Amino acid sequence: MEKYGGNPKSKSQMNDFRNSTTDLGLFYLGSLGPKFSWKNRRHGSDLIHEKLDRFFANHDWRSFFQEVEVHNFIFYESDHRPVLLRSIEGCSSRPTSISKTFKFEYKWLVEDSFSSILSKVWSDSGHINSLPARLRCVSDELSNWASESVNGIEKMVWETR
Repeated sequence: MEKYGGNPKSKSQMNDFRNSTTDLGLFYLGSLGPKFSWKNRRHGSDLIHEKLDRFFANHDWRSFFQEVEVHNFIFYESDHRPVLLRSIEGCSSRPTSISKTFKFEYKWLVEDSFSSILSKVWSDSGHINSLPARLRCVSDELSNWASESVNGIEKMVWETR
C-alpha cells in the first residue's frame, strides 16, 4: 500500500497512470529508505502519508546507467522527503543484490602479479570520484584475478592429488 489515511486513490486515474508509463516504456526504479515520500503534517485521524515522488526510466536509459540507487531521506522543512537518484560508478556490471563480501587474502601479497594488478586497477579507476565506488571496483577486479589465477592454481593442485 502506498498511502496511509485520507480518501482512497481513484482507480481510474491509477490505471491511466499505469497505462501511460507502460505505453512510454517506463518502469519504476524502486527506492531505499522510508516508504512514504509525502505527509500532510497533520495528526491523528487527519494524518496522511503517501508515496508521491518516484523515479522512472526506460530500457535505453537503464542500459546506460546499469547501477543506480534511489534514496528517500528524512523530512526537513518540507512536506516532501528529499529523493536522490545516484549512479553507482564502478567496474563491475554485476548487480549489487548478488554482490559477495570482499575478503582480502594475505597470501595475495606473495603473488608476483598482485602489485601490478592492484596498480593497474587503481589507475584505471581514476575517473571514479567516489572512494567507496572506486574501492568496490578494485575489490571486484582483485576477486576476479584471485579466482582466475591464485585460487585457480590451488584448485588444480587439489584436483591432481
